[in-house]
Amino acid sequence: MRIPVRRKGEVNSVAMHKRYQQHYKTAILGTLFTRVLEEFNKGIVTLLLAGHEVKLPHNMGTLYVEKKKVNFNHLQLDFGHWQKTGEKRYHLNRHSDNFRAHFHWRKLTSVLPGKSLYQFVPARQNKRALATCMLVRDGHKKYQQYVPIPRIKAHEAR
Repeated sequence: MRIPVRRKGEVNSVAMHKRYQQHYKTAILGTLFTRVLEEFNKGIVTLLLAGHEVKLPHNMGTLYVEKKKVNFNHLQLDFGHWQKTGEKRYHLNRHSDNFRAHFHWRKLTSVLPGKSLYQFVPARQNKRALATCMLVRDGHKKYQQYVPIPRIKAHEAR
């Protein structure tokens, strides 16, 4: 059994409920607060899986699903197959035209101080839902393709 580790500064629904009650001075049950929070988050994930971008409030950036072409120089080993047979086989993602997808938080437009210290980690359930969407024929076509941003070197900027 995995024991959850509480990190300093981590925010959960109990802490959010306590802060909400202090700020708005209203009595709302913790179970109701948690249910509303869960329904809101499910709605956000549904929008993301449908291929929409979700702009976060207070200029905190944008959430979206990003797809990338598989790098054939660094393929992922099919560990389950290797463990059973001893034969090396790699994931090629042929079902999705050689694309992989993941949730991404675009922080370029964010005014959040110290934004490089924060990361967006989706729940496992949401990652599985994205994988299911990618298994559908042409399921990857609704997502944005990754385009690397060209870096400007210091001596070229002058």
